[in-house]
Amino acid sequence: MVLKVGEGITGWVARENQTVAIKARAYKDPRFKSFDVLPEDRYEAFLSVPIIYKGKAVGVVNVQHKSQQDYSAETVNLIDMIAKQVGGIIEHARLFDETKKKALQFDSLIKVSHSITSEDYLDEILNLIVVVTAEMLNSKICSIMLLDEKGIELAIKATQSLNAEYKQKPNIKVENSFSGSVLKSKKPASVYDVRSEEKYAYRDLASKKG
Repeated sequence: MVLKVGEGITGWVARENQTVAIKARAYKDPRFKSFDVLPEDRYEAFLSVPIIYKGKAVGVVNVQHKSQQDYSAETVNLIDMIAKQVGGIIEHARLFDETKKKALQFDSLIKVSHSITSEDYLDEILNLIVVVTAEMLNSKICSIMLLDEKGIELAIKATQSLNAEYKQKPNIKVENSFSGSVLKSKKPASVYDVRSEEKYAYRDLASKKG
């Protein structure tokens, strides 16, 4: 069973980040939502404690009884302690995943650095860089563009994209283009929606390819 945040008592606890203790007739609480298929719908007492991760509720611990139950402060504190332990476990698990991801990224960077310091040809180095970078950032398209000898246009030198239309798109003029402005300023820049960036060439192609 899946509950939306704010749905039922459990969803309310997750949204408000507050403990709820109802000793009897929990199904009469205005926040209660009946699903008609769960035995819990007929339980009298209900104790719900949020599981906190980085200051936000990421889950809920529920304790329910079929008969009336006075949840003492000791009981509430015990469940709260359990919820905190669960939150700590989640935090450590996520930290492990982040560390593992960073280790993979570091390994990828080592591969790039080894290639750059080797005697491989430039095309091979650039192709490796775009593949590794796209993999690290989970990017659909990554490309490296180089300035032509006349200093007028930027041409795709390497890309991991398999899309023929993208690979064959014309060179980009340095003047009045987003990539050209990055080249001239020698500083990184970001566009969060290329459809609204006038200097971005081939907006139609970007929209077409999603």
